[in-house]
This record gives sequence, structure tokens and C-alpha cells, in this order.
Amino acid sequence: MCKIRIIHTNDIHSSFDKFIKMAKVIKELKNKNSLLLDAGDFNDFSSLVTFGSQGHAGLELLNYLGFSALTIGNNEGFQNISIIEDNSSLGLINFLSCNIFKKNMQPLKNVLPSIIKKVNGIKFLIIGVSPFHQSYNDYYNKYDLIAIQPYKLIEEEIRKHQNQYDIVILLSHLGLKSDVLLTQTLHNIDLIISGHSHQVTNCVKVNGTYIHQSGVRGSHVGYLDLIFHDKKLVQITGDNIPIVDNIEDDIETKNLFKKLKNQALNNLSKPITNIPCDLFYQVDKESNLTNVLADYLKKHYNGDFTLINSGLTESNLKKGSITMLDILNVCNSPLYIATMEVKGEVLLNAINLSKDPIKCAENYRRPGFRGKFLGKLHFSYNCKVEDDNFYIDNEKIILNKYYKVITTDYFVRGMGYELLIDNRNSFVFNQSLIDALIEALKDEDSYKYVNKLRWKC
Repeated sequence: MCKIRIIHTNDIHSSFDKFIKMAKVIKELKNKNSLLLDAGDFNDFSSLVTFGSQGHAGLELLNYLGFSALTIGNNEGFQNISIIEDNSSLGLINFLSCNIFKKNMQPLKNVLPSIIKKVNGIKFLIIGVSPFHQSYNDYYNKYDLIAIQPYKLIEEEIRKHQNQYDIVILLSHLGLKSDVLLTQTLHNIDLIISGHSHQVTNCVKVNGTYIHQSGVRGSHVGYLDLIFHDKKLVQITGDNIPIVDNIEDDIETKNLFKKLKNQALNNLSKPITNIPCDLFYQVDKESNLTNVLADYLKKHYNGDFTLINSGLTESNLKKGSITMLDILNVCNSPLYIATMEVKGEVLLNAINLSKDPIKCAENYRRPGFRGKFLGKLHFSYNCKVEDDNFYIDNEKIILNKYYKVITTDYFVRGMGYELLIDNRNSFVFNQSLIDALIEALKDEDSYKYVNKLRWKC
């Protein structure tokens, strides 16, 4: 008989302050026969520390605690190939995914489909799998990446390593629903360490496969005790330990993080441009900061007008030197510039919704949107709202006419102002919202109408 403990995390999303407490629990759980794994979305590039270190800081923390493997979640995948390959080549942790590739179907450098890890005489085949649905590929494709349906690839990994392992673990970022569906097709997976759906699931057995998931943003540390007899798995028990406020920080992890954080913030503190005036952010009123972005987009993209929400930005910018740190404090949503065609009636209804301060103050975080509030609708300089009417280039909007709107993929997907899901001929560009804001601040023409009111009611 032998016993092995698997300690695992998922969907930390760069919640490093919480991870410092998790480290205390992980160290207490860990013994000489432990295997540490993460099921993806550990790094979230909306974090200043992650962005400023290009992902290195989080990997240093995982390495310090002795993690063996990380599967590529969507947040690790929403980066360019050079960042992924740089991170996977550091030698700090194994990057796993059997189903994410370069767009030409070539493998990513040092990203492995699986590894075999031997603990206390037991050989574990650990296979990584990443989310592959079209909504994720829309993002992956911008970085010349693609994720494909993984079932056959998982089977291939198992077959390829036949007689080389004692137990199969799927380190999955597919989400619990997809993991359950997968067990209906694949019956030779002993354990799925699950992520992506942000649930707490205590070692349920589905179609002969155990599944365990441990919440989101450091809410829990998961562990599983596996008992073997003659190298055959005979028992699995597990639990999820809540990470509550009274758990002490792990001092060594805290000190390491402090060092990594300082390095990241120093990287972000170099000036990138100068702005000629103070720019202000407001939730339910016009914001000259949002005007600058709207006018830049109108100049550089082909459309009738710009339509964006003030919640894309979150703080003010003062006249003078601007750093990347300033930019990320203002806007850290991984959205992209887009165009779509929307009927005038739909646009007018959305604009009327935007008159309500309660609507503007909604907390509407959704995929890609990291803002605290939804915010008021903003338009480019060629638009105005006056006497319950909306004008484009001084012409009253025509209710049954389609207008080409410059916006972000947030509105294309019907988020926030849900009416806008009724659109057609949408196209998402490769320019990110953050890059567009940087270019807007650099462009003198963006300030030409910066204080021109577009809401005259």
C-alpha cells in the first residue's frame, strides 16, 4: 500500500494576495509524496504584476512551492506566441496542452501535450487540455493560435504512453460541464483536475472518473489522497480547504512576491507619452477621457460613428508624462476594437437606456471586460443627443436604417447594453483596446474636440 497526495489549484487569475495565504495551506498539506498541479488561468494579464513581468512572476511563485505542471487556460492563451513560448521555456514549470497549436498547426515551443511524473513509485500520465470553443478561438486566432477539439488527442496521448503509466490525470481547463461530457466518451481517465467553470466540486465520481475543482481567485486549495495497492488505485478521498481571512500569509512567499512585484512595477514605470491636458473619467456623465478614445477610433476606422462605454476606463489621467502603469490603472480590459452594423431603432433604445444613472452604475464584468461599472454611452465628435433625439453628422437618426458602428467586441457580443446583440456584419480587429488608448493619447487629433459635449440633454 502507498499513499500519494495531489495538491491542486485552478483559476487563480493572478490573485497573488490570496495566493500568499494559499501558500501557507499548501506547505502544511505538502509532504515528500506530493504532486502539485494547476488547472489553468493562474496568470491573468489584467494584473499589473503579471503584465509587468510578462507572466514570469506567477511562474516564479508556482516554482517556489514545487508545482510540477500548469495547463494552458484561456487567460494564458490570450497572449501572443512569443509570450507563451518565453514562459514555457523558463524551466520553472511544465506548460501542458494537447490541443492548442500555432495557427499553422505547428506545436508551440516547449508546450507539452503531457508529462509522466513518478511519485513514490507510481507513474502519473498528466495530460493538459485547453478550452477550444469558437468564442475562445476568436481570441486565440488574433495571436495566430488555434485550439481544437481534444477528445482524439487525449486518446492518442494515452495510447502513445501505453505501459508507461499507472494512472491517468487530465489537467483540464474545459469547465465542469465539458469534463462530465468527456467522461461519457473517454473511460480510461482516472482523475480530472478541473478548472474554468469556477466551481467547488468535491471529488465526484462520474462514469468511472473522479472530478475535483477548487473554486476561483484563490477561494480554495484542493487536495486528493490516493491510495494504491500493487500500483493499482484503490481509493481516492479529497477536500477543498477554504482560504479565509484569518489564515496567515506565508512569509517566504510574501517576501518573494514583494520582490517580484517591485520588479514588475519598475518595468511599467517608464514614460511612453505626454498628454496636453487633464483627462477625466466619469461613470454616468460625459468623460473627456472617453471622448479622446472615441475620436481616435472615428479617425482610424471606417464607420459612421464610434459607440463605446465610459466603463472601459476607470480613473483620471493628469497632464504630462504618462507611463504604462498609468495606462493599465485606467484601462486593463483585454477587449478588441470592432465594427458592426446596427439598426437606428436599436441604437436609439440603447442610448435611452444610457440616460439612467442606475444602468450606468451596473457592475457588468463579463469575458474581456474588467471595468468596475458599465458606464454611460459615449460617441465620436460627429454625434449628439438632443431633445430625446440622436444626430449623426447633424442628421437625425433613421430608425429603419443600418449604421456602421465603431466599437469594441464587448458590444458586438451583446454585453452591457444587451440590445446591441441585434447587430450584423460584425468584424473584430487585431488592435486591442489598451493599444488603441495608447495610440489615442499620442495622436494630437484626438484632442481637437476633447471637451465638445455630445450629450446636450
